[in-house]
Amino acid sequence: MNRKQLLKDAAIAVSLANLCFIVSWNDLLDSAPRDAFNVYNRNSFVTIILNVLLLAALFWGACTLARRSTNPFWLKLGGWLLPLVLMIPLDGVLSILSPDFSLLKLFSLLKVGYFNPTERMLIGTVLVLLAAFVLARRFKIAISAVGSLALISLGRPEPVWLAIVMMLVILLMLARWHRAVLRVASTGLLLLTPFVLITFLQAASFGFKFSDRPPSPLIQGTRTKPRVLWMVFDEMDQAMTFSRRHASLKLPEIDKLKDASVYASNAYPPSDSTLMSMPAMITGRFISNAKVSGPADLIIQYAGSSDSVLWSSQTNIFDEARRNDVNSAVIGWYHPYCRILGQSLAYCSYQEFGRMPMSESMSQQLKTLVRTVPLASFYGLLDEKDPEQRERRRRFMASYLGVLEQTRRVAVDPDLGLILVHWPIPHPPAIFDHQTNEFEFGMQSGYLGNLALVDRTIGELRRDLESAGLWDDTIVLITSDHWFRSEIHFRTKEDDEALAGLTDHRVPFLLKLAGQNVCVPYDREFNNVLVHDLLLALLRSELKSPESVIRWLDNNRSIGESPYNYHRLSAP
Repeated sequence: MNRKQLLKDAAIAVSLANLCFIVSWNDLLDSAPRDAFNVYNRNSFVTIILNVLLLAALFWGACTLARRSTNPFWLKLGGWLLPLVLMIPLDGVLSILSPDFSLLKLFSLLKVGYFNPTERMLIGTVLVLLAAFVLARRFKIAISAVGSLALISLGRPEPVWLAIVMMLVILLMLARWHRAVLRVASTGLLLLTPFVLITFLQAASFGFKFSDRPPSPLIQGTRTKPRVLWMVFDEMDQAMTFSRRHASLKLPEIDKLKDASVYASNAYPPSDSTLMSMPAMITGRFISNAKVSGPADLIIQYAGSSDSVLWSSQTNIFDEARRNDVNSAVIGWYHPYCRILGQSLAYCSYQEFGRMPMSESMSQQLKTLVRTVPLASFYGLLDEKDPEQRERRRRFMASYLGVLEQTRRVAVDPDLGLILVHWPIPHPPAIFDHQTNEFEFGMQSGYLGNLALVDRTIGELRRDLESAGLWDDTIVLITSDHWFRSEIHFRTKEDDEALAGLTDHRVPFLLKLAGQNVCVPYDREFNNVLVHDLLLALLRSELKSPESVIRWLDNNRSIGESPYNYHRLSAP
């Protein structure tokens, strides 16, 4: 075997390995993914290159051993495996072009509603016999293959049987024209080799976009100004927290805060998603649409405007606070705040959404590859739902603890006048059991458990601020970016009992002013997008009493429930 052939085989192996990870590449290099920032993980851009190279080495090593072998069986096997492995990127391309489509669904088009099971069995048998007739010389191979697959398929849901029949037809057709298929496949992979370099260079360029923007210098002499701690608890629901609270759920710290706050019972978020609600509250304007733009920005569209702008280029509440000589800080998750807003802040910290160690990142990409193998899920190649859920909950707890650690340190810093904390809780997955008051990673706890963790968190911060002598002088606002979206999350029996068919899109709104010790209720509807202007008015000392806040809300409220919902707008 000459050097030229070795290099050719190496090029084909790298090209094939690169295509096998096409779904992961699409997720990583998509400049505006539909979902969120969770696809962007600094380690992922390193590990996908490692995965491609390792898989390529495996392919190249197998090919080299087959060529050096004197047994013609191995060469013939290699000629079969190449076109079969190409079905993996083919399935990946189909899933990218149409997320609801795959080879498995293609094979199972003859589903209930078209033919009954007996008819489908008959159709499958005819297809096999037809393929066997076309390949008469390989009739014995066809019969043995049918027999083997039939044994494997015992107990499997039908139309999986039909899917296997269709796969068998493809295999038999390859047996007839496998030389031509092999030649076309090899040539195509060689022509696609330059795309390996392109994807690697794109991965490297994305890697430079994970840097945080440098913070602004600390303004001195600000300790006499009003001080605001603004806490947004992700997916905290007004009804589940207050009006429809389950009997088993005790929230003493939240109730204690409510008894000393302006309590608005009809506040609505700017959207049904964090992606749109957080920039809306921070800019003070409704967002009609939003798309992630790489690892470090968000493309937003304001309501009533057809223009799209980068969130990082917009004036925000922290810029306005700085003009009033107020130092700001943000601690959060989901949005990469320090990459987008770092220049407006004196301090910033965030938990990278989807962050995982390199070993786990490599594992996740390999699992994505396996998911694109036709019929893989039906044959136990990816049977790991429970361990994956537990690991997801552990990572989620790590994000919560990271936010908690930073918040406890920053909340007692008297030089910071406006502190936004965007908490991961009570957003699922559930990590806390409200019955035992302990962290829990199984499926026993649900949304109510995370609400109990919110209560415990508020108590910890209250005690920290009281110890520092800052609680009475600090304005505390607690609200949320959206309600509990029960239709898309795991729920326990207790969660369902609390919901009981409830459709309620309100979020909590508790505003404790400096020195306030009585509850002042407010029951008129308004939208949280006005939090931007409200907090600036408080920082400018324009509002000092609950009554002045009530008057301000009456004068500035516009609509209640927002029409700008991401999940509705992005629905197909």
